[in-house]
Amino acid sequence: MTLKHDEAAKVFLHLIAIPMDKEALKLLRKGKTLTLQTDTQQSFESPFALERGLVVIVPSHTKEERLRFSIKGKDETLVGIGKLSLLGKPRDLSKERGLLIYRNPSSLPLIKQDEVKVGKVVIEELSMEKNGKLKPEEVQEDLLVENTSLKYVRALKPWTFQQTLTSAVIAALISPNIDVPLLLLIMVTLLLAHSAFNMMNDYFDSLSSLDKPESMGSMGSRVLVDKLIDARTHKIYMAGVSLTGLLLAAYILSIRPYVVPYFALGLLCGGLYSVPRYGLRWVGLGDLAIFLAWGPGIFLGTYVSMGGRPDLAVDSVAVSMGLLVTAIAHINNWRDMRDELDAGVRSVASLLGDTLSPYYYLILIYSPYPLFGLAVALNHSLFPLLGSYLTIPWAIRLTKVVFRQDDPRRNRLDLETAKFTALHMYFTAALLLLFKIAAMLEPSVLLQTSLCHAFENPESIL
Repeated sequence: MTLKHDEAAKVFLHLIAIPMDKEALKLLRKGKTLTLQTDTQQSFESPFALERGLVVIVPSHTKEERLRFSIKGKDETLVGIGKLSLLGKPRDLSKERGLLIYRNPSSLPLIKQDEVKVGKVVIEELSMEKNGKLKPEEVQEDLLVENTSLKYVRALKPWTFQQTLTSAVIAALISPNIDVPLLLLIMVTLLLAHSAFNMMNDYFDSLSSLDKPESMGSMGSRVLVDKLIDARTHKIYMAGVSLTGLLLAAYILSIRPYVVPYFALGLLCGGLYSVPRYGLRWVGLGDLAIFLAWGPGIFLGTYVSMGGRPDLAVDSVAVSMGLLVTAIAHINNWRDMRDELDAGVRSVASLLGDTLSPYYYLILIYSPYPLFGLAVALNHSLFPLLGSYLTIPWAIRLTKVVFRQDDPRRNRLDLETAKFTALHMYFTAALLLLFKIAAMLEPSVLLQTSLCHAFENPESIL
């Protein structure tokens, strides 16, 4: 296809076009990037979103013109021609910026660049290319609308839940008894509390202008800064999540009153974390708050609720859990250090600076290994914890990245750290569960029974 079509060709394509099929819609709704090609044969990749057309990111020097675009699938390619209109800088366009990041969060680094603009491609012609054949598609603008129904899920920041869940599961697995119904209730309550604090952080960060379109990190939900949810609706939603979590917590405390200190610790750390100007995060105590919430708070609170009594071995595991989650917070604070300093936030990262922050990071990700070893030395039944040592290669890889300023992976070190800590906990939880199940099967009893049967019936061996 070329940009110069005669009228007869246009009429022919229009006549044979059929309503957009499922494959075309799937590519438009599920695709992350497309290729744009101008009339001068200049070609570039761009993330895209749907808004009665294609919202794209283009270099600032790009002109308003008709251009080609293509979206590649597994076995097919959607190709078309449309008119590009330039809308402005990403920081000035909350709706379009929000749609782009909502659809493809990894596009944030590109959107933050000064030398790009947001554009909109109004589709004029559309075809599906498959097996060397080109099938025209009817352009249906009413279908080219982004589905943002998951924005209320995004507001909870569910990608941060894994550390909370695995910390509670590990605590239950090393406890004397596992009350499954109670554990499930605790996990739901923890997720509601975590969600409420996530929403509170976003609200306060937006209120204090700490979150900005061009500087906000990848761990934020962006529902407020990109105006996917208005502030009033967000507050009502936050209040509903918080109230539900408090009601469930009240019930748990009524049947397990000795968990009150751990609940109070978590509530204090979460509730005071991001209050503007005076919150723990603002005065250099953010890392301590996160450590206490995920270590003594969530981990020991769950362990005690299952009937456990903390000792030095269990405390060592709790400290490890707290350090792993703190590593994620630190790498985010280090990345956003200058923006936070401008806003008046003092974090451990800003106190240590670029020189010492990498070493603090190494302490956070490597300390859990000897602490797990200490726990096993004190309590041999905890030996499945040593399964976490399988993650050492990932820790070494992070060590290399953190000291290389020119390493492209350093821009997403927060995501890599979150994956590492999750993997660390997954290995630990999986091996604990495996040996817990093995212990329940009581293999020694089964073996003894088999041997007795063999001695009583020697012919059964033959």
